[in-house]
Amino acid sequence: MPTVTKDNLPYTSTLAAGKQLTVVTAASSTAILERLSGGVAQETFSMAASTTKVLGEYRVDQQYRVTGVTGTTTITESQSVAEVVGRAADGGSAAAAGEIGEILTSTVAVGAAVAETTATPVNVTTLALTAGEWEVTGVINRVLTGVTATAYGAAISPTANTVPAQAGGSGVAADSSVTLNAVFGTAVTGNYVSIVGPVSVSLAAAATIYLVAADTFSLGSVGDSAPCVLVAFVNLKEPP
Repeated sequence: MPTVTKDNLPYTSTLAAGKQLTVVTAASSTAILERLSGGVAQETFSMAASTTKVLGEYRVDQQYRVTGVTGTTTITESQSVAEVVGRAADGGSAAAAGEIGEILTSTVAVGAAVAETTATPVNVTTLALTAGEWEVTGVINRVLTGVTATAYGAAISPTANTVPAQAGGSGVAADSSVTLNAVFGTAVTGNYVSIVGPVSVSLAAAATIYLVAADTFSLGSVGDSAPCVLVAFVNLKEPP
């Protein structure tokens, strides 16, 4: 980027959306910084000696003009946050860690069912997520053997073996759990599936997210087996 002196013509350029403009006057130097629209000043900043002024980031391109009055003034444009990168448009390789479109999954293997106890929340599977904004969905497939049940519940939770309150919390948004209450037949043998989410999970630091089952039954046994899956994908770039 240029260095503007008092002898230069005013320097006019366009700041791209998502970038920041930094203007610095040297000692014993002064300048005028203007944010323009259609060539007309919308904001004007008179900069004294040894002053730094930062503009942006903006959602759309912004035109600006810097006029050196005395001495020298340095202009710099920079990307204020890490560039957002996602999966290739041509459907090439999957998005890398932390990029928009990254997908993480955790699946309960066939033959490794998680046994339940009535009215006792239990972890079905877990995912370790990095800091950032995620969308998380969970699917619980129950294998029922002679079951008489009155409630089937599923939750995406920041705490092990716990169904979170509907208000959310600890980075997990509201509506992170679902429970159906009814008499689901007597001595039922078969499968029952619950889906919870997608729910937004916002993490300032790496954390583990749990897919929790919470069922109430009086007879038989319930095991959570494949295809039980917890899926998370990045919907915003993780913090730099």
